[in-house]
Amino acid sequence: MSEQVSARRAQTRERLMDAAIVLFAEKGVLAASVEEICEQAGFTRGAFYSNFESKDDLCVAVMHRQGQDSLRATQEATASVAAEPRPATPTR
Repeated sequence: MSEQVSARRAQTRERLMDAAIVLFAEKGVLAASVEEICEQAGFTRGAFYSNFESKDDLCVAVMHRQGQDSLRATQEATASVAAEPRPATPTR
């Protein structure tokens, strides 16, 4: 989604993705229905389809978010290691 997203819409998308992750873990991606995801998130099918074209679109968004979270965690870990002083290497 490339257009500017309102804070409310972003929250809706996040809640739908969070609900999907829970249901995907419990039932599997194929077995979790759009209706169940909506119920878990507290939204209607209309809210779902105004944010995602399909369950496949939701899956891609979830994977993208998870990838971004992993990348951010890796960058933070790398930065913290690089910022720590290194012990002197003994010379021979």
